[in-house]
Parts: sequence; C-alpha cells; structure tokens
Amino acid sequence: MKKIGIMGGSFDPIHNAHIAMGRAAKERFGLDNVLYIPNAHTYYKKDHEMVSDEMRCDMVRLAIKPYPYMGISLIELLRGGITYTIDTITELYDTYPDSEIYFIIGGDSLVNLRTWRRADELLEKVIFLTVTRGDIDSEKTALLINEYKNDFPYSDIRQLPMEPMDISSSNIRKMLKAGEDVSEMIPPDVLSFIQKKGLYLREN
Repeated sequence: MKKIGIMGGSFDPIHNAHIAMGRAAKERFGLDNVLYIPNAHTYYKKDHEMVSDEMRCDMVRLAIKPYPYMGISLIELLRGGITYTIDTITELYDTYPDSEIYFIIGGDSLVNLRTWRRADELLEKVIFLTVTRGDIDSEKTALLINEYKNDFPYSDIRQLPMEPMDISSSNIRKMLKAGEDVSEMIPPDVLSFIQKKGLYLREN
C-alpha cells in the first residue's frame, strides 16, 4: 500500500519549515510521496487576500523541485470556493484508492482539529502527523493525542519529531514589506521569484 503524505496551506509564500516538515515525514514514516496542496479561500481565512493562485503554485514548484518525492496537487484550487479538508480527503482517496494518507499538520492545528467539518470522519480516514509548534510542545501534544484517542478510539495521531523552526508566512510577508532579509527562511529560488515579481512589497 502506498503511503502518501499531504500538507495543505496557503503557501503565501511557501517557506523552509514547510519543506522541512515534508522531509521529516518522509524520513520518519517511510512515505512514498509528499503532496503540497495550495488551498483556495478557506473558511478561516476569508479576510486574507492572497497573491494569485498561479504565483503561489509557482513558488511551491520551485521549493519542491530538489525533492523528487514531493509534488503539488491542485485539487482544492480546481474545486474552488470555500474548501473543507474532508472534501479533499474524500477526493484523494478516489484518486489514490490503494493508499494510506498521512496528513501533516502543526501542533496548533491539532488543538482545533475536533472543530473541523466532519472531524469524526476525518479522524477515521487519515493518519495525522503533528509537529510541535509555538507553545504546543511535545508534552502538550502527547496529552492532546490521548484526549483524541479517548474521544475517537479509531483515530491515529502520531508525533513528527523535528527541530523547531520559528518561521511563518505572515511574518515573512511583514519582513519583506519592511525590506528585511528573509534569505534564511525561504528557498533561494522562491526568494528570487518573489524579488523578480515584486511580491509582498505592499499588503497582499
């Protein structure tokens, strides 16, 4: 059975932590592929005006180019509109019927996972790999996983150990607007693309 890792996000822009999470997931859990899924307008980011879908996808392609096992899926962009994770997972299983899907998320997302649309069904369908992030450390993550196991006995949530990286797309956008150096935070080809296109020099 093929193991497919997925990571969703606005990737506005994609940064080194996104890539590091995909690499760690492959190495730790033997994933065959890691798919990055740029989202359209999610229900929790209605007020965030992103750069164009085409440019966000171009940046993802540039970032993952050195890693043959990484790919990009346009599944949510093609669907359009407000998107929910359960719809994406259902469609992915239709596309890859003989696969296990590993959903890579940050610890901050794990906190609110039970509030996601049809969370019970989602927890039954996929294996979650959670990375400690912010104030959600390894110990707190373990407690959260136990809580989910009690409430959803069929759930499979695993910690994905990796070095913490204090990087966020929102902070990168602010730094770029302020003319600050972000070369340690994003892949070189992505930075070149941003500079060439003049992105994030104003509020996007």
